[in-house]
Amino acid sequence: MKLLIFIYIFLHVVDSKTVKRESNLSYEKFMNEYVNKHVPVIITDYSHVFLNASKNILKECGQKQATLAYTNGSGWANLHHESTDMTVSDLLKPCGKTCYGLFDWPLPRTCPSFLEKHWIMPKYFAQDLLQKVKKDIQYKGSWPSFFIGHDKTFGGLHKDIANTAFWQYVIQGTKRWVILSQGSIDPPNFFEQEMYKVDVHAGELIFIPGGSPHQVKNEGLTMAFAGNVILNMEGVLEEVSDSDGSYYKEVHEEMFAPTFDTTIDISLEEDITWKEWKHILPNVHIPVVHIVFINLEKREGRRLAMEKQVANTMWHGPYVLSRLNAITGSLERTFKKWPQPVPEDTPWANQVRPYWTRPVTRGEVGCTLSHLAAINMLRGKQGITIILEDDAGWNTKTFSLHLHHLIRQLNAYDPDWDMLLLGAVFLTPPHNATRDLVRVGYFYQAHAYVVSPRGFSKLMLNDTIPLVAWDELLPAMAKAHPQPHLNTLYMRNTPLRIYSTRNKLAWQKGKTHDTDL
Repeated sequence: MKLLIFIYIFLHVVDSKTVKRESNLSYEKFMNEYVNKHVPVIITDYSHVFLNASKNILKECGQKQATLAYTNGSGWANLHHESTDMTVSDLLKPCGKTCYGLFDWPLPRTCPSFLEKHWIMPKYFAQDLLQKVKKDIQYKGSWPSFFIGHDKTFGGLHKDIANTAFWQYVIQGTKRWVILSQGSIDPPNFFEQEMYKVDVHAGELIFIPGGSPHQVKNEGLTMAFAGNVILNMEGVLEEVSDSDGSYYKEVHEEMFAPTFDTTIDISLEEDITWKEWKHILPNVHIPVVHIVFINLEKREGRRLAMEKQVANTMWHGPYVLSRLNAITGSLERTFKKWPQPVPEDTPWANQVRPYWTRPVTRGEVGCTLSHLAAINMLRGKQGITIILEDDAGWNTKTFSLHLHHLIRQLNAYDPDWDMLLLGAVFLTPPHNATRDLVRVGYFYQAHAYVVSPRGFSKLMLNDTIPLVAWDELLPAMAKAHPQPHLNTLYMRNTPLRIYSTRNKLAWQKGKTHDTDL
């Protein structure tokens, strides 16, 4: 019967359906049109996520030994598995009668360094419900995985475990797929199902809905990344409830508990790092955003403009907007002059603003006091806390989306961060942190920033300390100011951990922002 089915699949062309190819596919459309309707799709524009994939995977994993697979076996999906001394790189060499390959080789267990250094999870699979399961169950750490297949080899018809959905990105070669609509792989139901037939080429990503039987044949030497995901609970319950074994019992106990979070944020439009995927996104929720903007009473036009800008922003969750009446500074709390002008031979001396040799102004002190007052207004608030000057501007369509993404990214990279600048000018080279973030040194422009709960505890000053401009004080609190005595004066027990967006998310209106997000 297996032979009959195989012949039927690869020779039968009547009534086979076409798999649609999509580019610029939104997450919302992906869920509504393909995941929820159980329709396969090919995504054609994701090569940017897998740049230098073949080079990087072989560099990190090429010399590792692997459990190999070859077709025409008697096991699951017509595969036979065995252990040899061959490495991953050996499998790319021409083969004889028996062509070994890699089938679903689990990268988290076999080659985690590749994931930590190079992996970016496509946004479509970032919210895998399986990753929310607290127990370290058998298949939770199996994906993403790696495939190598030689010309004319194939995997037999099968459904994936627990009716999980499947995705695969082809690095090299062509994969010839046959996909059936949801149903049994056993006759006679098999012959009554709708059938999709499609070739997936290098640089393309295919999504196969959960519960859809499928098989694939390799055309040429192929390499691919893949993974199984649960993006909705439909079909999973039936599979898990009707099956025995400890694996299904563990899945059932957690995923079908009343407290298990099955929500999916369809507004997510960012690919994420490996660390985010494993440690942050499974617990994704949309926190309240608390915003305070600093505004002089006489500048009503700026107030109205800020209120309109916030109202027009496409917020991905609730927000609370408050205005702080700007404080007038006192000359009693200023330095009469900067005590130590910058030496002329300092590499960045020509970038420093002129007030190094003049008194600090009343306005600069007032600005600093206003920022400290805004911090006190937000202290103790739960959620995301943003402080703005009233001339801050941003792209209202993308600001909220990028903001949530950046905070998830920063939480994953450094849980002890204190402040995130949403746009700054770097006077000394910043330190690379993540794809979108840097750790700042000496900088100016602090017109828009986020403060963490930890950061609030550090942003406290004695009322008797003389003040400088806010964007001079912050580098000093981070022990990054070029005047060492200012670092000593303003830094608390530990330096302020300040990060910034690599490109500006928010700018000061009227300023150049060619690289803004």
